[in-house]
Amino acid sequence: MARSMIQRRQDAERQRIEAYDARLRQVFAATRPVPDFERALDDARSGFAGMAIRDGALWRPKLKTRDRARLRLAAARYLYARYPVSAALESIWLDSTGLDANEIALRKVWYVTVARGDSLYKEGANAWLSRREVHCFLNVSGDFGFAEAFWLAIARSYTDDQGLAARLARTRSRARRAANWPSGARWCASSADIPLRRRRSTICAITSAPCISEMRPTA
Repeated sequence: MARSMIQRRQDAERQRIEAYDARLRQVFAATRPVPDFERALDDARSGFAGMAIRDGALWRPKLKTRDRARLRLAAARYLYARYPVSAALESIWLDSTGLDANEIALRKVWYVTVARGDSLYKEGANAWLSRREVHCFLNVSGDFGFAEAFWLAIARSYTDDQGLAARLARTRSRARRAANWPSGARWCASSADIPLRRRRSTICAITSAPCISEMRPTA
């Protein structure tokens, strides 16, 4: 028996509703989990018992991101930051790829020290940097990573040529674990009469973009 026009319309409406309900079930099933703030706090607190200036239990973030690295940085800022910190120092909370445990720990210690307002020079940076170099390192602006900011701080204490210092800071070396890295930076920065190509070649031959924890402190 042929179906009436009304029955066909009812069938079409029922199919439309069923398809809509199926789509809703699919969407809700794919809903992302809420940001894991507790995990971010645990990550940021690890190794720094008693160093926080704020109670993590009182943290009320208004973040929508679920990226673990960004949450970790936000937690570190809340726990330790009494003062703004450069992106070069903050970068350790975002990405530690290629760094060993000692280097990661050292960079986090430097971040916490500076963020709390303590003296980085007195807290250990004086093993590698002069007071002037520490000041430069802490005030680096622009797109510089941690190691590049370290390079720049040394270079700027030996040359007023900001362009030269920046180029030295960004120079990458394929050599690894060079104990005389600071000396190489100082030599290149102070050798203005030597062509830049030679300075770059020399710095690549005797130094590497450093893991600071592996460097021999300067005398």
